[in-house]
Amino acid sequence: MVVASIDIQGGKVVQLKQGADLVLQRDNVQALACEFDKYGEIAVIDLDAAMGKGDNAALIRAVLPLGECRAGGGVRTVDDAARLVEWGAKKVIIGSTAFRAGGGFCVNHAFLEKVARRIGRERVVVAVDAREGEIVVDGWKTRTGLPLIETAHIVAPLAGELLFTSVENEGMMRGTDMDAVRLLKEAVKQEKDPATLLTVAGGVSAIEEIRAIAEAGADVQLGMALYTGKIALGEAFVESLNWKKCGGMIPVIIQEAKDGQVLMTGYADREAVRETFVRGNVCLHSRTRDALWMKGANSGQTLRLRRLRADCDRDALLAVAEASAGVCHTGAWSCFATEKGLRKESRRTPSASPYLNARAASLTPYVPGEQPRDKACIKLNTNENPYPPPPSVIEAARKAASETLRLYPDPACTELRGAVAARYGLQPENVFAGNGSDEVLAFAFAAFFESKTKSESPAHEEQPVLFPDVSYSFYPVYAALWDVSCETVPLRDDFTLDAAGYLRQNGGVIFPNPNAPTGLALGKTDVTRIIEYQHCIGKVVIVDEAYIDFAAPGLSAVDLVETYPNLLIVRTLSKSAALAGLRVGFALGNEALIDGLCRVRDSFNSYPVDRIAQAAALAAIGEAAYYDTLVRRIIQTRERVSAELAQSGWTVLPSSANFIFIKHKTLPGTTVFQRLRENGILVRHFDRPRIADYLRVTIGSDEETDRFLAIARAAKFP
Repeated sequence: MVVASIDIQGGKVVQLKQGADLVLQRDNVQALACEFDKYGEIAVIDLDAAMGKGDNAALIRAVLPLGECRAGGGVRTVDDAARLVEWGAKKVIIGSTAFRAGGGFCVNHAFLEKVARRIGRERVVVAVDAREGEIVVDGWKTRTGLPLIETAHIVAPLAGELLFTSVENEGMMRGTDMDAVRLLKEAVKQEKDPATLLTVAGGVSAIEEIRAIAEAGADVQLGMALYTGKIALGEAFVESLNWKKCGGMIPVIIQEAKDGQVLMTGYADREAVRETFVRGNVCLHSRTRDALWMKGANSGQTLRLRRLRADCDRDALLAVAEASAGVCHTGAWSCFATEKGLRKESRRTPSASPYLNARAASLTPYVPGEQPRDKACIKLNTNENPYPPPPSVIEAARKAASETLRLYPDPACTELRGAVAARYGLQPENVFAGNGSDEVLAFAFAAFFESKTKSESPAHEEQPVLFPDVSYSFYPVYAALWDVSCETVPLRDDFTLDAAGYLRQNGGVIFPNPNAPTGLALGKTDVTRIIEYQHCIGKVVIVDEAYIDFAAPGLSAVDLVETYPNLLIVRTLSKSAALAGLRVGFALGNEALIDGLCRVRDSFNSYPVDRIAQAAALAAIGEAAYYDTLVRRIIQTRERVSAELAQSGWTVLPSSANFIFIKHKTLPGTTVFQRLRENGILVRHFDRPRIADYLRVTIGSDEETDRFLAIARAAKFP
């Protein structure tokens, strides 16, 4: 295996000669991590922390989730090591602390054993930095008197891997100490325990050295030679493989990046591995034609490379890739399955509990948008407001966080309901408050839509609840939870909602307006037609207006509440009010409908909205002018980004929400999603029929949007 070094000092990637003299530096830390991950693990080292000159913790935390990283620099406690693992490090590199104990220099058995117990021995990498055969510490400045080979033999049982750096050769590109490498490989052999791995760094400057290190049974870490262009990672990877053992043709297992499904197997020679990196698509050697073969070159069914990895003996490869279509020559999705692999939504492991009832065991829960630990990512995947709530709202929450928290909140949310009612020209009896609009919707399914029973008549079975086929993916989850029969009504080819599809016998209707994830709004006339028809057949209509504040004025159905007793409108403070972290939603409807929601609530949890949330929500309702300004700003950004993407050839649906629904002119949605993610932009991709090539992109701040546009227009998206 080839390990690429990312040494960070002062927030930049640097290369130092002899650990002191700056030779070069770069700013693109995260981009380098995404690129290096294709070839092998990445060594991310915080040089400032290692030298006791501050740290780069925030940047390290942002980089670790981007690849298979080993991290080090300044690891002085067990908690330091555990924290790096928590941030996403695959392994932790420990240097000076491993050789300092009791005021002197020796192998710190106690510390290494504690770290191994905490994070696992296989994650522990001990750096045996040596100058002229002697272990050195403190940034290679302090000699310890500990002999390299003998000390490595003592350390080996305590670590999963040793990282050997020939300090006198570090940054000099004049070769490494191969005699020491061979002696170290012998020293780390264990009679009973698993063999300790060995990685070699310092001075490696030629492909021949990589080949020699691999033949000695060790991995290689590249720094200066990589950054100066002396060695290319792709070529280093090729020459690190055990071609002699496999007779020049190495087996390749190809795995789908999204869900881990094995797609196919093949064989590759040196040329195929090289071309895989060059083309960015998996290439193999066709034994039938005895020639290079790029999968999909003729059919278009390409395998976009994410990363290539060798097994422990370096005689087999795992290619993690994104399949643009089915890969098997029979037309099946893979050579091992007829259908596309597991969706993320269905990859939850079923509970093994024998006490779980059949309904719970069969549920496929809703999967929310990714909430990454990587704070450096631009997060445009969960439709959050990019701007903060007003100071008055934050202050109201702070005041509510007082000694009164020992008391239960007002179960009826009396003040909040009164303020909401006044805002929309209704009475408090027309308002229900809940723990986010999701809870309100769940209660509405329980209150107004019939559950199936064994005694129900065939006529009842023919009256399912209706909602759009492309819509909020929580609706089918609620239907399954409450055992409600449901049926989807297809959107038109242009993704607009077809009101006529709801003018038939049914068990009730629910739809978002504007719709999610398309962002398209249904006109007031069609909304009224659906409500009127449902009123005639005695069924409820739930209009989910989570994004209505971003739509054209007058589109809301609020003014129909007093006219139609079967209409329930559900709203949230998560979007336009910038309070997603509070979880407050409400419903507007006839007093009898509100009473029905209260019946369900009080049979489930009579205190759904806590004191702090009620206080902050109440303050937010009184800040209409502030929020109007925020909404206008988001709409302006939405229109700007929509126009610029359309000019660049993207398909952009006309949005009435705080997000846009877009499709690239040539690339599949999975590819675009992953390329944006590799560039630090998180958006939402739904792997479903009709919309698999579309992405939902939240409207962020102008700065976030400009970054997204720059990447979307870049050469990576031709």
